[in-house]
Amino acid sequence: MSEGTTFNFKYKRYTLKLLITCVIGELATLLILVVYWRGQRERSLALSQQQMCYPQHKLETGDGRNVSCPIGLALKNDKTNKTSNCCGEMSVIFNSALKKITSERYDSDINPEMIFFDLKQFSCVAIQKQIPTLSLTWAAEKNSVPVHNHFKVSWKRHPSSVQISALSFLEIEDTVLVEETGFYYILSQLTLKVDKTFADGVGHSVHALSDNSSTSVLLEDTMLPCQMASDSLSAKTSVIGAVFKLNQGDRMYVATSHPNIIKQGLKSNYFSMYKV
Repeated sequence: MSEGTTFNFKYKRYTLKLLITCVIGELATLLILVVYWRGQRERSLALSQQQMCYPQHKLETGDGRNVSCPIGLALKNDKTNKTSNCCGEMSVIFNSALKKITSERYDSDINPEMIFFDLKQFSCVAIQKQIPTLSLTWAAEKNSVPVHNHFKVSWKRHPSSVQISALSFLEIEDTVLVEETGFYYILSQLTLKVDKTFADGVGHSVHALSDNSSTSVLLEDTMLPCQMASDSLSAKTSVIGAVFKLNQGDRMYVATSHPNIIKQGLKSNYFSMYKV
């Protein structure tokens, strides 16, 4: 091989390396520019949103406890007024406030659109006569009594409930006494605060205590830990109900495994019995 041929080969090799280096450099420059201008664009859009502050307790944080501000907002404490506010973009605040309002007022699992059973609105001759009914609401001020590894739920008479001959509410025992043998529709609802620490879940049941002191479970619902571990809801609703034939002298009561997590609220917890 001559010196001219060797020189041309080396020249072409160096030229190829130079071209490859230039291409790599241009690609790297292009990538840097893309990242830079994308950051500039996001920063420009973020600055275009109006900033505002909103009370911390009115925002949904995701765990239902409002221990901090939602992601994207900064916590600011007003020592003068002794209040805590979350500050940041208006869109984040509006979205969080909307979730808070929706979960508390309209979510079907927290505040179900359920009312006491009332057949007066129907034009049926068979139900024109007065139907023996008894409606109770949760008595938060009373202590729950332990019974059979659970706790008896405490009740008080609902304002709409009337004194009837077929059923009697024994307030001291928190039981409903059946005065007349027949078929009864039993309905119980408990709204429970979400707690992920209960390994065995949370139980909700209706029991019947007969004259011979034997106890039977008529209705039962257990919320498993996976059901309680919701990130968006602060409470879960357990509703159980069915029709049973009850005998005179039977006493009915509601029990739960964790009465300390019952959530207060209008029509959130009640126990009703209707003769059908």
